[in-house]
Amino acid sequence: MGPLLVVAVLLYSGGLGTPTRDAPAGDLLRGGRSSIVAALRSRGLVVLERAIDEAVLARREGWRSVAELAFLARGKAAFDRGRHARERVELEDAARHFAEAEAAYGEGLVEPGVASLCAEAALEHGVTLGELGRLDEARAAFARALAWSPRLPLTERHARPDVVRLFREVARTRAAEPPASPPRGEARDLRSEQVLALRAAPSSAGVSALMDALGLDATLVLAAAADGRHLLAARVEARCNTRVVALGPIDGAGPSLDAALATLLAQPCSERELGLRLDDARLAPVQVVSPIPPRADPAMALPRKAPRRWRGWPFIVAGALGVTAAVVGVTVGVIASDPRYSLHVDGPAFGAR
Repeated sequence: MGPLLVVAVLLYSGGLGTPTRDAPAGDLLRGGRSSIVAALRSRGLVVLERAIDEAVLARREGWRSVAELAFLARGKAAFDRGRHARERVELEDAARHFAEAEAAYGEGLVEPGVASLCAEAALEHGVTLGELGRLDEARAAFARALAWSPRLPLTERHARPDVVRLFREVARTRAAEPPASPPRGEARDLRSEQVLALRAAPSSAGVSALMDALGLDATLVLAAAADGRHLLAARVEARCNTRVVALGPIDGAGPSLDAALATLLAQPCSERELGLRLDDARLAPVQVVSPIPPRADPAMALPRKAPRRWRGWPFIVAGALGVTAAVVGVTVGVIASDPRYSLHVDGPAFGAR
């Protein structure tokens, strides 16, 4: 690991794919990004905040890394080789070199001025193909050149008359057609798109684009587990990555955040790709399982009492009926022996008069 000076921090929370801003991720990151930034700055590192926004802005302003502009050197070298081969009438070699130049410049079409370089390479490619008698391929090359630069000229001072006529024929055809987009589709800043995608999830391509845009020495990629006490982390440098390390639990009884970051900074840089993924099982919520109650021993179980049911009501009714029958019997007996009495039954009550 070389000396680190300028770093960026990408912090993700809970395995949900959303980088935290200043919000804490449970007890682990109380204070959020500011705690990590403060711990890194205490070690003498320059930490770029809002790195994603800064990288996109830098790209819009035209800042590029030397490595990203390497296509210009490759394109110019191939173009020069093609010119020299054509001067020596080595037309097959010249056509191959001009095709290489056109492809190299095509990698940077999003950059200002590169379309004109593509047009020049395609024009020379078409001239060489026309001189070889490969007319259909020459027409296609001229069409590409005019798509990138519609007013591109070609005269007899630069090519044979038959090749110039072919070029002018293609130019008239294109002028009569509606405007078309340049070849290879619309130019897109894929590097900016990769940087913006880091808002959702980490990726090797996105971190590489971020580092190129800002000239970073390293990027620290961290994700807080859903339990709010553990971190998964990796360090990315220009040509390698560390393995993913689990840091924690970080609390009063465990290591401090500063000690956890020291562990991350000390990791050897040995991996080719960034291995940190937000679907890592270690970031999943901890499932707390309730203990299963012990099973009772059947031999020790007490017999269960059957629920009591009220069984006394038939005897009460029978008793009431027995008392009523006795009263009626006595009354009837009295009435039968004394003609002065008569029997009168009134609803539920019995009476005599």
